[in-house]
Amino acid sequence: MGDPGGADPRLRRSPAGAHQDRGDQNQNRRATQNFEQSIVSPQVKKAYEEFVVALGEYRAVREGQVLKLVIAGNQDEAVVVMKGEGARKYKAVVESINNLVAIKRQIAQDKYENSLATFMTAQNVMIASCVGGIALSLLFGWLVARLVARNLANVLVAAQALGGGNLSAWSSVMTQDEIGTLANAFNQMGDALQKASGEQQTMMQQAKAQAAEIMGITNAIGKSQATIEFSLDGTVLTANDNFLATLGYQLGEIKGQHHRMFCDPASTSSSEYAAFWQKLNRGEFEAGVYRRLGKGGKEVWTQASYNPILDAAGRVYKVIEFATDVT
Repeated sequence: MGDPGGADPRLRRSPAGAHQDRGDQNQNRRATQNFEQSIVSPQVKKAYEEFVVALGEYRAVREGQVLKLVIAGNQDEAVVVMKGEGARKYKAVVESINNLVAIKRQIAQDKYENSLATFMTAQNVMIASCVGGIALSLLFGWLVARLVARNLANVLVAAQALGGGNLSAWSSVMTQDEIGTLANAFNQMGDALQKASGEQQTMMQQAKAQAAEIMGITNAIGKSQATIEFSLDGTVLTANDNFLATLGYQLGEIKGQHHRMFCDPASTSSSEYAAFWQKLNRGEFEAGVYRRLGKGGKEVWTQASYNPILDAAGRVYKVIEFATDVT
């Protein structure tokens, strides 16, 4: 007998599952609000707005068209829509997320490099000026009076400590003569270097905070979607709990295995499957609706994207799949 409520049994959730969904939605909503409030850069704001638009369009297709078709019992037509318009909208969502993460990463990198370059330039100029001035002053003092040798030695020790990287080096000479004036000027330079160092550390901390924010975005994506990582030959590197739960595996059962374990054996020997991995190795994005096999031959349909990840040199070194169960 059919469901007396008229809905597809696969769309119903248990009370515990519904409660978990509401908790996840509230958590995602709070994370989204916190991220929106932290946006400062116009570039990040624009990229985030593009992501919101893309996500809304994808949800409109999935919930406004596909869900209605599934409820009406038109499963084949729903799959067609998901493979067509749904796949295009989903690709736009993933591309907008990748663009947002790339902009945040570039902003953090730029801030770090600028702050480091500014600090190094200032430090080199100050140290060179300080050491050069002290050397000339020491020579002059040695020529005019041997009596001030002890004070000059004090300043010299402090100068050597500063040149060795000890920015807290300090001359204790407090006399009112030329050597005292020199010591005072040296101490002022030391203070300036300490201040510059503190500012550089602050900017590095800001860069770390930017990196942590990027990691937070990545983690949020991982919590809301099934995620799995592959080497370029298709070997499984790792997978999150959502992916393992969707296909019914433990991580130890799939790590080190090939991607083909999730596919129909007949399809993995085809030229299309080989071309699929060749495309990813070239750094090209792939997305669509896929039939996958879970543990024990369980059939799972996923809306997924395969995303080539580049290293610092711009070379592809792994592939990450983001997937949503649309069975």
